Amino acid sequence: MILSGIDRALLQSPVYGDVDAQCEINFWYNKKGGSLNTIRLNVLVPNPQGGWDRSRLWAVTANSQATSDWQNAVVSIGARKAGFKLEFEALKLISAGTMAVDDVTFNKCAVGMFSIFYNSLIY
Repeated sequence: MILSGIDRALLQSPVYGDVDAQCEINFWYNKKGGSLNTIRLNVLVPNPQGGWDRSRLWAVTANSQATSDWQNAVVSIGARKAGFKLEFEALKLISAGTMAVDDVTFNKCAVGMFSIFYNSLIY
């Protein structure tokens, strides 16, 4: 987990190889309290300047679906060329509340998925 300030936590995967169009990421998440807390799943691809361009694949804001129960999410990664990363981002806009991501697995990722994503994020 990489912390950058008191209101944001990032959990980035290693760099992945090519994946086909059926590739999905499956994970469980939990969020309690904090009316404006958000969990996002981003895909990062390298840019010509040597950094990373970020695109959102999935997001949930605590006030839209607040629950004390664990929820399951399955998100399509889609076809990707080698060199991309995945990133969980937790944004805590109000100090109350907690967010967590756990039990991250991949489904139907036939090509190039050789690394295991870090297992959990608690913020």
